[in-house]
Amino acid sequence: MGTKAVLLHLLRRLSAAAFADQAEEWRADFRKLRELQIETRLRLGRLEQALLAAPKAGNDVRPAKHPKDKAARRQEGVGPRVPMTLDEPPPATPVPPARASRLEIMVLEACPVCGSAEWTDVCEYNKLLLLERGPDPEARVYDYALCHACGVAFARRRPVGERYRHLLERFEASLGRTSENAPVKASHVLSSARLSPEAAEALRRGAARGVFVSDHVAANGDHLTALLRDRMACSVHIELLTSLLTLDRPRVLEIRPRFGAIGGGLKRLCGAEVFGLPLFEGQQLLNREVYGHTVDHLLDYDRFSIPYEGRFDLIAANHMITHALRPAEFLRVAHERLVPGGHLYLYNEPEDAEFLDHHESMFKVLNPFHFQAFDREALIRALRRNGFEPAFVTAGHGGYIVLAARSERDDLFVPMTEAERQARVSRYRTARDLAILRLSPRLRSHFAAEWEQVVERVMLAGVADLTPEGHLRIRREADSRHDEDPDT
Repeated sequence: MGTKAVLLHLLRRLSAAAFADQAEEWRADFRKLRELQIETRLRLGRLEQALLAAPKAGNDVRPAKHPKDKAARRQEGVGPRVPMTLDEPPPATPVPPARASRLEIMVLEACPVCGSAEWTDVCEYNKLLLLERGPDPEARVYDYALCHACGVAFARRRPVGERYRHLLERFEASLGRTSENAPVKASHVLSSARLSPEAAEALRRGAARGVFVSDHVAANGDHLTALLRDRMACSVHIELLTSLLTLDRPRVLEIRPRFGAIGGGLKRLCGAEVFGLPLFEGQQLLNREVYGHTVDHLLDYDRFSIPYEGRFDLIAANHMITHALRPAEFLRVAHERLVPGGHLYLYNEPEDAEFLDHHESMFKVLNPFHFQAFDREALIRALRRNGFEPAFVTAGHGGYIVLAARSERDDLFVPMTEAERQARVSRYRTARDLAILRLSPRLRSHFAAEWEQVVERVMLAGVADLTPEGHLRIRREADSRHDEDPDT
């Protein structure tokens, strides 16, 4: 290489290095400018609110309201007016010691999915914060943490024993569908209520009409329309299972079936022998009456077991990983009770994208029965850590659908990388901040100590801004809505 070429080469390298250094300086200056801009906006917002709140001499004219109506603001992602500061939170309500000791809380020191003892706290409350229900104030504190190994967000505090039964027996109220003292109709097909003889007979009469009752002959209304809806909703699962597996008179276990349509389809198409663990008595009755399944036991989320003899070719579980109080134990039992080459089919496993990507409130989504939250990769890692190799994974129809093969390998699990962990923790923190800013005024005092920092963080993250009128504008895509509620 000649002298001129060497000089040109060195000049290019020096120019590139100088540009890189300059670019880093520009980025640092931009960050400082952005922080200064936010600080200035916050100070102006505080001043504006103080001026609006101050009494005016000589008149009682109130400030004009935001000219746009609520629907227009919602369409633009503009939330309610957000105060810049809050008063200190009220003192915590003490829990009577006798009540707390009777209602047991299990506190975890390691991830219940993979066993890792390293995590980052990401959200302290569940949906009971919004409802202010439950056996006591402790019921709304789950202290969700994100595992550094598998990436699952898990509740470090979770109800067991009498405390869990209290929530389950008030299932509809715990989810916010009814008031605490509202009676639950036992005749409702998805009800948690115990069946009286009269309610059981009403369900039997409806089941006797069958699944396919045409609208033109259904005027008397004594049939169960939910049976047809369930049959149609479950058709996608029957299509997947019969397309991906070769099933010849398999033994099938359905965990938390609504009415047994998946097992019913496999019985018709493959000659399956079907067993079930429904959640409530009404579902147990309909599994037996409509499809003839063996459903002698109800599902126990607290102490999961399979109280039937023998092994199964297929275990189909509805909304199970997110609800399992001891998820690794559930997967261990499922692994033991599957034949070699058997499969676990999971469906209605909710995506945490609901509050990470679509800006639903994290507090709203994490209801008191949601003990685990995950994305696709975290769910796959959870299965691999516990002896299952995913064969098919897809999202939709109420959440993740996973078909996983029973495996004897112990080298399938690979922890997530440091970069993945940092990105995931950051997204969870942003989701929590947005959920805090969406709280009603009566609940904001819980976060008074960090309120200003929350406002600043969402603005620095670029997901929200303040309008000149003091409203929070959240930059978002349209919310994602599911066709079904998997908690039914």
